[in-house]
Amino acid sequence: MRTIAALIAGLLLLAACTGEPDVREPDPTPSASASPTSAPPMPSSQVAEDSPEGATAFVDFWLKASNHSALTGDTDLLENISADECQGCRRYIDLYEQIYEAGGALRGGERTISETTVDYSATGESFVEANVNAAKGQEQQRDDSEVKETPANTVDLTFEIERAESGWILGEIALIEED
Repeated sequence: MRTIAALIAGLLLLAACTGEPDVREPDPTPSASASPTSAPPMPSSQVAEDSPEGATAFVDFWLKASNHSALTGDTDLLENISADECQGCRRYIDLYEQIYEAGGALRGGERTISETTVDYSATGESFVEANVNAAKGQEQQRDDSEVKETPANTVDLTFEIERAESGWILGEIALIEED
């Protein structure tokens, strides 16, 4: 957990020095609640739509894929629907891979969206702002570390998405700062 906190703190410090807007990355710790042998989620038919509803359905699908990766350590689907340059996506993927490679595990903590607002563009990037609710869960960083409880929480996130040949792809994810 200290490693994760240090990583996030270092990234925030680096961002503060670049002169770019103050955007904090969400904590990628929450995980999924399905069984470790569960199959990856399938997108709803609405995900294929090039519309505000399709954009929201894609964000919901991305969170389900992230929940699956958190539970199983299988990040293939999450990588396929995340842009290579998506730093927030990469942090989640790296975290899940590191935990499972070290013999750790994540349980519970499934994330869902509510109260969405969509800034849709048919020709470029679209933005979905959403309340993301995480259920309480457990994390074990390594096979020899203790299991820690993770509390339920809600955060406001912005998902920057765009259309690719294969459909929607997540370009970036960021925590919405309250004024």
